Amino acid sequence: MWISIALGSGALAVVAAVPLLFVVCRDGLNPSARARHRRALCAHGRALFDRAAKAVDPLTTWGYRHRGALALQRSGVEGWTSGHLFAMQLAFSGGAVALVLPWVSVTKAGDGAAGGIEFMLWAGGSVAFAVIGWLIPGTWLRHRRRARLFEISRGMPSFLDLLCLGLDCGANLQGSVQLALEHMPAGALRSEWNRMLLDMRSGVARAEALRQLSDRVDLPAIRQLVTTLAQGERVGLSLTRILGDFARHERARRMMAAEKQAMRAPVKMLVPLSLCIFPCTFLILGFPVLVIVTDLSP
Repeated sequence: MWISIALGSGALAVVAAVPLLFVVCRDGLNPSARARHRRALCAHGRALFDRAAKAVDPLTTWGYRHRGALALQRSGVEGWTSGHLFAMQLAFSGGAVALVLPWVSVTKAGDGAAGGIEFMLWAGGSVAFAVIGWLIPGTWLRHRRRARLFEISRGMPSFLDLLCLGLDCGANLQGSVQLALEHMPAGALRSEWNRMLLDMRSGVARAEALRQLSDRVDLPAIRQLVTTLAQGERVGLSLTRILGDFARHERARRMMAAEKQAMRAPVKMLVPLSLCIFPCTFLILGFPVLVIVTDLSP
């Protein structure tokens, strides 16, 4: 009994610490937290998280480190390594297992076939919870990456228009990008192009900086833009005309995507119509008829 109580208390502590760790790490990436106690909590939590990541990083393979670093880079998570991702996966898996472990210890003491079956069910549930906890950080990264790509794709036409204005005024590509970024709101698109400018100022060639931008973002529009700029520079075409045509192409593509989503709406509405609205309509129309028929029947 006391063992179960101790395990239950430990499970509650671990489960409470896992969301706190997630919130602390997320707030550590958000510079808008200005309260003194919150900054201190973020600093201590981030230091603890960094030590845990450094401790578990040798346990990961080279392939996991490469995939984790690529996923973190494309998701826009700065300051994290594959060790941070692995530590978060272990924390969520351990918290999920600790939530079910006291019940497993209680059912293990049961006698007979019923106790064995119940123990097997709880043990299987603990494995399932561990798998779900392991998948939560990856799901969060994929959701963050999709939101980031949508933000970049949405701001590309306006950014290209500002870029064309800068080129029309006589500025080069680097100056036009800097001018366009000054009038763009803060976000993923601005941060990625700012990083490209920093690479160019540090001595990286323009073609290589654009290629690195394409690898980081991994968006078809960015890849096409980089390929178009490289071909235009090699052939000697006007960058203003190339970027103007590309901006019109992006707007047309966004319009076609919006029309495609609008055409999918009636098909997606069939399920709620058939399961929720149509049965209620038939019930309202058929109930008076049923009452009349039952009254007329002998």
